Amino acid sequence: MFWSTLLVLLTITAAEPGCEGEQCAVHDGSAAGTVMLQVKSAKSIANLTDLQGEDEEADLEAETDEDIEEENLDAVETDEEESLEEETGGGKAKSRRRGGSRRRRRSTPICREEVVLDFTSKLKHSNLGGQGPDKDKPEEIRFGNVATIKGKSIDMIMISLGVYKSPMSKYNGAYGGFGFLTLSKDSGVDLKMSFVDAMTDEPVVVSQFYFSVFDLDTGDSEDLSKEVERISSKRFSKYYRGRNTLVKKKKEAKGWTSFTATRYGKNDEDPKEPLDLSKIQKRQTVSFLFTDKSTFYLSYEISPGNKIIGHDLYFAGRSGILKEGSDACIPQCGGEVMLDFEKATVKHNNLGGLGPDKDEPKEIRYGSIGKNNGKSIDMIVSTSGEYRTPMPKLNGIRGKFAVLALSNGTKTPLKIRFVDSDTDKPATLLKFYLSFLDIDHSENKEEKEKVYAKGFREYFRSKKTAIKRKGEGKGWTSFTAMKSGDSKDNPSDPLKLDTEQKRRVVSFMYLSKSEIDVIFEVAEDKGRGREFFFAGKSAVVTKECITPNRRRRAR
Repeated sequence: MFWSTLLVLLTITAAEPGCEGEQCAVHDGSAAGTVMLQVKSAKSIANLTDLQGEDEEADLEAETDEDIEEENLDAVETDEEESLEEETGGGKAKSRRRGGSRRRRRSTPICREEVVLDFTSKLKHSNLGGQGPDKDKPEEIRFGNVATIKGKSIDMIMISLGVYKSPMSKYNGAYGGFGFLTLSKDSGVDLKMSFVDAMTDEPVVVSQFYFSVFDLDTGDSEDLSKEVERISSKRFSKYYRGRNTLVKKKKEAKGWTSFTATRYGKNDEDPKEPLDLSKIQKRQTVSFLFTDKSTFYLSYEISPGNKIIGHDLYFAGRSGILKEGSDACIPQCGGEVMLDFEKATVKHNNLGGLGPDKDEPKEIRYGSIGKNNGKSIDMIVSTSGEYRTPMPKLNGIRGKFAVLALSNGTKTPLKIRFVDSDTDKPATLLKFYLSFLDIDHSENKEEKEKVYAKGFREYFRSKKTAIKRKGEGKGWTSFTAMKSGDSKDNPSDPLKLDTEQKRRVVSFMYLSKSEIDVIFEVAEDKGRGREFFFAGKSAVVTKECITPNRRRRAR
């Protein structure tokens, strides 16, 4: 083939103020932010003949460079089937459970800063290694205004540390969301990427970012040892490969780690979107996680052969192998999945088998309540206990809220799950809010509404809240109405609440969850029942940054 493609990705993060005051009460979790950015890479490291390495069966492999000790501000721990391998120091460590299948506690790191880098925009000049086309400019490729950090515009500069050869250097630059670099066959290049202040050229340290390499393949279909792509890097915190990877990893000298292609690549297999990869594209992808860097290094090499004149290198932000809820970090400030019931639909309504859609599963399914990693998600509400309601047809969506009606004197445990709208596969949301509104009681103080929750990272109430909080044991916390109310004071918009409406709201921040548990309770009284309103983020969420410490009490 004429060219073989290599795609690369990179993410970063930027700091914002943290939570404070009564707004933050931590129960379990972690957080951080990410940044989209793009870069190039290359170098010559000898010995392409050794393709030894393990062929992972894992969904994703997460490994730590032996020379770097990873640091996280915090971590959200989740119980999952063991599907990752981690490498630290002298070897691989695998968790095992006594009896039964292996499981382990995995953590999702908190991004330290969240910065969105855009390499599709301004290419200031392109003259890597003096090869042009802008030969009157410094021997580098400079991408302008790739990000803004603390109000300052940031550029990224790429230079070669040795000889750089290209058959078509005029094509180096940025196209359609990716950076682009060409390289001659039977050659290699060492690359140094630096982040600098656009005005002063002073170095800028980026807290955390991903760099992903795509489409690692060979250029000779008859001899897989010829025209082989190899990428190498060092001083990264972790690296990731897709399931049943076709890229062989090897520890090299002086802290370098190489990743070598093993399969012939076809032009029609080239990825079109970094986050939307086919199975074969994922198998030929490697992603790196770097932390606290103003510069980082990559090497790219093509072994000898006679079928092609060169390869090309694409780079962008995150890759599609950084799966939701597993490898991606959580933005410390912002970055949540927005739950929007106003735009959602009720696919079916049959909670507890009470109808009205009695031929459907015993659940309420809210369709298309939001997007997670670009994919539509549904929310399913079911119960494992008794559910009674005076009018099941009241359940569903009312304006911008989901609504559930409960009979008096009932206590109903609810399971809330998030799934892909098309495949029904569980969808792990890295960060989201769920709010319960209009928590009140009847005039005689008997029909008290109460919400129980657990597994949340933080909760939020107004400073003059009319909701009493109490720890209930086994991880549960209850929130009980302390003020009367009726239909006249019901809210119409969760983000636009008056002072009294704010007093009757509690909002929860959840991290790295595909399902949560809540309980609705209505005290016994002569009336028929009460309605519970819930939505995504509410107006009482005034602090959007995750509290760094593990536990913090709310007033």
